Amino acid sequence: MEPGFGGFDVTKVVEGEAAAQAAGSSFVVDVAYELPAAASSYPDWKAPEGQKATGEGRTGTSSVTVKPGEPVAFDGTFPVGTKITLTEDTSKAQPAASGFSWGEPAFTVDGQKTNTFTIRDQELVKVSLTNTTTATPPTTAQMPPTASNPPATPPTTTATPPTTAQAPPTASNPPATPPTTTATPPTTAQAPPTASNPPATPPVNTPTTTTQEQPPSTLGAPVPPTSTPKTPNGGTPAAGAHRC
Repeated sequence: MEPGFGGFDVTKVVEGEAAAQAAGSSFVVDVAYELPAAASSYPDWKAPEGQKATGEGRTGTSSVTVKPGEPVAFDGTFPVGTKITLTEDTSKAQPAASGFSWGEPAFTVDGQKTNTFTIRDQELVKVSLTNTTTATPPTTAQMPPTASNPPATPPTTTATPPTTAQAPPTASNPPATPPTTTATPPTTAQAPPTASNPPATPPVNTPTTTTQEQPPSTLGAPVPPTSTPKTPNGGTPAAGAHRC
C-alpha cells in the first residue's frame, strides 16, 4: 500500500435463531466516500469502480460483497483523510431469507458502533457488520374439513340494515303508497244485564196477519131470516122508540 493512502475491510457476523440457515448468504455493502480535496488533487489515485469522483468533485460511491465469517478487503484505496460511510440493504441478500427474517445491520469500527470512519495512512480499518436473524413460523395450509378436522365455527355477525334517507316527493318521485291493513274488531263477551247494564232492545217483529176462515155452511141448515121491524105506519121506528 502506497504512502498517503489507506483502505478498510469488512467482516460479516450472523447471529440469532436462524444463523445456521443464513450461513451461506452474501450481502452487498454500499460505500459512499468524500475526499479531503478535489479529485484532481490526486493525479496518481485510481478511483474505485462505481460513481467516481473526478475533476473538482470530491464524492463518489462504490460497493463490496461480503459473506459471514470472512473478512473482505475493499478493492481499492483512498487518500488519507477520506471519509467513508457504509450502509447495507438486507433485502438484497442472496439467497433471499426463507423461514427467518433479518434484523437491522449493526456496524462497529474500532469497538465503536458507527458506520462512518476516516482512512488512515497505509492501514486497513477493521469494520465488523453484524446481522441478527429471527425465525418465522411456517405458513400452515388449511386442510379441508373432515370428521377429525371439523371446520372452524365462523363468528356470528349481525348485519345492520342500511338507513335510507327519504327524499321529498316530486313529480318524478311520487310518495310511496302505504300498505292497506284491515283491523279485526275485538270479540266482546256479553255481560249479564243489570240495572247499570240494561239488556239490548230486542228487534221489533211485525205480526203476520192471519185470515180467519169462515166455517163451511151446513148443507140444508135453515138460514134465519133477516128482517127489519116496521112501524104501524109502515115506516122504520125512530131511534129510542119503544116497541108496544
